[in-house]
Amino acid sequence: MLRARVLARLADSLLWVDPRRQLGVSSEALRMARALGDPRAMLAALAAQHDALLHTAHLEDRLKLGSERLELARSTRSDEAIAVALRSSIHDACELGDLRSAKEQYVELAELADRLRQPLYMSYARHWECVFAQLHGRLHEAERAADAAFDIAVGASAKDAHMSRVDKRAAIYREQGQLDGLREAIEHCAIENPKIPAWWALLALADAEAGRAESSREQVERLLADDAAAIPRDVFWLYALALLAETCAHLDDAAEPAAVLLRLLAPYANRCVQVGMDSFWGSASRFVGLAATACGDWDVAEEHFGRAARHHEEMGSAPLVARTRLNHASMLLRRDALGDVPQASELLVRARAAADALDLFDVSARAEALQAVAAARAAPV
Repeated sequence: MLRARVLARLADSLLWVDPRRQLGVSSEALRMARALGDPRAMLAALAAQHDALLHTAHLEDRLKLGSERLELARSTRSDEAIAVALRSSIHDACELGDLRSAKEQYVELAELADRLRQPLYMSYARHWECVFAQLHGRLHEAERAADAAFDIAVGASAKDAHMSRVDKRAAIYREQGQLDGLREAIEHCAIENPKIPAWWALLALADAEAGRAESSREQVERLLADDAAAIPRDVFWLYALALLAETCAHLDDAAEPAAVLLRLLAPYANRCVQVGMDSFWGSASRFVGLAATACGDWDVAEEHFGRAARHHEEMGSAPLVARTRLNHASMLLRRDALGDVPQASELLVRARAAADALDLFDVSARAEALQAVAAARAAPV
């Protein structure tokens, strides 16, 4: 029993050191724990195996492990074990796009945190509170939750407290049109966390949106060289590629890097981009659409923007629906086929109305600029 738990602990320590060995060690820990049948050893081994499979390709396996882990935690009647299992289960449900299950589990987690009154579990609840507030465009509420999670995490000596707050703020500030104000903090996180190149992808997006195309393109080309060899296939892989697809949408002549992104992202179009307990960037189909737009693959782009919009509508996420409509309209104006300008104009009206209602200044400003382009094209010559 002790050996199985030690192996599980060893697997955890290998997360950022040797992921391949982490998978082998966690698999051995789980095999031993199953043979022993000890609940505590099983919970530790299931958690270790889950965390060794954080790349999005392994989502189905994680969902099975998470279900088993949560059921076992409930059987032990340990509130702490249930809370830890729920934290991971919410993440996986978000990545699957099952927001209903994720929110139901969040409510349970928040109730457990209130009952336990321990900083670790209280921080879990605040983290997810931020994610769901952001999802629905309650940005001031999301920022308050982010700050509360940070204060609790610092009090609990969490090593990633600062990094987590910057990542949360990046998602929030971007909607407010203020992402560039975080550039220094983002660059600091990139330098301090060399094993997480998603920070450089986020910096590339900030630079692209601020008009620093040369700096942004340099990061895009570096990160996507040799089929994105610089980006580890870990929990941040999908996030990094999504950010780079978003970045390519702002760059001229980005067809070559976008083609790499399109090929890598397309198999995971049915996923959602969930970043730990920090932020939710929505359907991966939207990012496939962005990459396809940059490549000039209009049919693929249109298909995926439509799919993403439907998914975001099902989630009830007005911010994500508005941004997807903005992206779709931008693609239509670039294609400029018969009927594209009227369709783009309609999408922009709807995107801007939703953005104005929620103070989503970034979407609102970009929609207004594209409306001017559409109006000029529609005017008689």
